[in-house]
Amino acid sequence: MAATSVELNIVRQGKTCIEKETLNDFAEFVSDVYTEHFSPEPAWPYIVQKLYLHACLKKKADIAKFIEDLVVANQNRLWFVGWKETVAYGKTLLAKN
Repeated sequence: MAATSVELNIVRQGKTCIEKETLNDFAEFVSDVYTEHFSPEPAWPYIVQKLYLHACLKKKADIAKFIEDLVVANQNRLWFVGWKETVAYGKTLLAKN
């Protein structure tokens, strides 16, 4: 299933925030987006994965950790599918020079 325009827009905005802003700004962005009402509901696991890996690519370890903590706090079993592999890959990206 292809990403919707809403999902792509959230990812685009999130990536811009990761690149240009601080952890506090990113946390505010996440809060604003997550409390917004969407119909239909976006594919949050897709969005979270894209933003997590982007944070890792941009060496924003604080934002990556923030996203990891969000996923753990959410404790939605569906979110954990593939999450372990995503985190392992993200940590590899963060460790690269």
